[in-house]
Amino acid sequence: MSKPFKTLDEQISILKSRGLIIPDEEAAKLSLLCNNYYNVINYYSKFFMVGGTDNYLPDVSFNEILSVYYFDKEIKSIFLKATIDIEKCLKSMIAYYFSEAHSEDYSYLNVNNFDCSKITKTVNLISGISKTIAQKEREKIDNSVKHYLNHHFNVPLWVIMNYLSFGQVVQFYELMKQSDQNKIAKRFSDFSNKALNTTTVHLDSKKLLSYLKNIGLTSNLVTLL
Repeated sequence: MSKPFKTLDEQISILKSRGLIIPDEEAAKLSLLCNNYYNVINYYSKFFMVGGTDNYLPDVSFNEILSVYYFDKEIKSIFLKATIDIEKCLKSMIAYYFSEAHSEDYSYLNVNNFDCSKITKTVNLISGISKTIAQKEREKIDNSVKHYLNHHFNVPLWVIMNYLSFGQVVQFYELMKQSDQNKIAKRFSDFSNKALNTTTVHLDSKKLLSYLKNIGLTSNLVTLL
C-alpha cells in the first residue's frame, strides 16, 4: 500500500497516539520539517519501542529520539572528516613516493613499476586510471587533466590522484612495489603519531593496508546509513 502525504500536525498526532511524549509540539514540528520524519522517526524510534509493536515505552519523549539522531549524525560527521583527512594524506604520499621512484612520464601506467606478482590487478587498475584520463579529456568544461595535457603533454600522478576514488587509491597502494609501500607506511606512522600526540604507532605495509581497507568499508557503510 502507498504511504500518503502527512502534514506536520498529522505526524505529531500519529506519534502521540503511539504514546510518545512531545513537550514542545512547535519545536518538534520544526525538527521534523528540517530533518525529515522518515530519517528521525523510522530510523531511531526502534530503540524506544515495545518489541513487536508501534507503541513507545512508558515516559519516552520526542527529545530523546532527536538526541539519538543528532548523536549519530555527529559521530558520522567526525568519522567522515577523519576519513577525508586520511584519504588526502594517502593520495599525497603515494603521488610523492611513487613519482620519486618512477620519474618518467605516465609512470603510473607502466605495469613494470608495480608489484610483478599482481599483474592482473595492476592491469585493471591502470585501465581504470586511463579511462578517467580519457573521460576528463572529453569534458567540455576545463579541468586540471585537460590543462596538463594541453600545456605539458603529460598528466602527473599528483594531478590524476584527485580524480581517483578512495578504493582505487587503496588498491594503488596495495599494488605498489614493497619498497615504495614501506616508505609510505613509515610516513603514515609519523603522521599518526603527530596527530595522536604519541610515539607508539609503528605501521608496516600490511598493517597499513589492512587499516585502509577497513576504513574504506566502514566509510561506505556510514555513507549508506
